[in-house]
Amino acid sequence: MVFSGAVEASAGRDDLRWEDLSERLRPWVDRGYRLAAAYMGDWSAAEDVVQDAVLRSWQGYDRLRDQDKLGPWFLQIVVNECRKSSRRLRRLLLTAAADRGQEGPESRVVLDQDLRRALNKLNSDQRLVILAHFYLDLTLVETGVMLRMPLGTVKSRLDRGLTRMRGLLAEEGGV
Repeated sequence: MVFSGAVEASAGRDDLRWEDLSERLRPWVDRGYRLAAAYMGDWSAAEDVVQDAVLRSWQGYDRLRDQDKLGPWFLQIVVNECRKSSRRLRRLLLTAAADRGQEGPESRVVLDQDLRRALNKLNSDQRLVILAHFYLDLTLVETGVMLRMPLGTVKSRLDRGLTRMRGLLAEEGGV
């Protein structure tokens, strides 16, 4: 599914390089998809984001210096694609949802409603750290590599984000 579009886009390129990347990237694509879905709040938008991220990783594969960091590097590309896509689509999606009188696309995120509301009230960096660590099961080090943050920054954003979520949940009488 995700790889098929990227394969077509890379037609005429070095097939061995593509095979190497796709084989090594395969375990990370599902995590990228879950991250994008949680960030975007829309499964179809997440699929587009991950496909774009696969293509970008193909284009930048030669520039990856540390092959052991392929997964977090790919997830960083997913995050960047989410941010780009989010900026483009946010206004359009919110306008369309308001016109229909419905809640926005974030209602489709597979999280408890109270947790989702609290998560969405966090700033983008805190939300990404929490999603990467708890939803994608990344270590704090992998989260730092993915988000290009020092470990101390990851820890402080995780702590501040969780503290804020607890406060928001207590205010709402949630979890």
